[in-house]
Amino acid sequence: MKEILTKDNSITFFNKEFKENLHPESGAIASVYNRYINHLKLKNNIKVLDIGFGIGYISLIILSKVNADITALEKNKEYTEVMKNLNLPDTLNEYHKKLKRINIIIGDANKTIKKVNKNFDLIILDGFSPIKNKELYSINFLKELKKRMNKDSTLITYSSNPLVRHNLMEAGFKLKKYRISKYEEGTIASFTEGNLTEKDKKLIRAFNLPIQNSGKEVNLV
Repeated sequence: MKEILTKDNSITFFNKEFKENLHPESGAIASVYNRYINHLKLKNNIKVLDIGFGIGYISLIILSKVNADITALEKNKEYTEVMKNLNLPDTLNEYHKKLKRINIIIGDANKTIKKVNKNFDLIILDGFSPIKNKELYSINFLKELKKRMNKDSTLITYSSNPLVRHNLMEAGFKLKKYRISKYEEGTIASFTEGNLTEKDKKLIRAFNLPIQNSGKEVNLV
């Protein structure tokens, strides 16, 4: 695995299978706050499903904020071995022991999700880009996630890809967009709240199933 030092002095890795980094080089830990933590209202004893666990930064930062019951899905066992020996900032170091104790299920998430027999308050969908990691954004997989959510649960992903948003809506979610950076939006899916504009919906309709199944690739995140 190729280790990369990002601009906030936290490390990430290049994944050879998907040909992408686990985190942006602008800052691995910073990206977790910008993409997820800053947009969540975390409560004590929250039940979390972390999909695309990687080396564990998202779960680690959640554990630094609240007590949480976390289940993680990760395809690559090597990353979980790296997680055990992370060199962390002092502010996160004390939570590393908690991270090592969470339930990590190794394997293809489309298969391992069927081993998960509990509901979650929060699901974090942090796969590689939808073009490279399509299976984690399929309607069937999203419906599996929906089965494991309560009426007030939330699913969050950094992706604003119209195909991802289309599939989330087809799976039965209402969508709320949020700003990550000047050029990036994320998506929150729930059963209660949405804020997409007509312009957003028009873009989503333009990238609907006929295009998705045509084999054409659209380079959006």
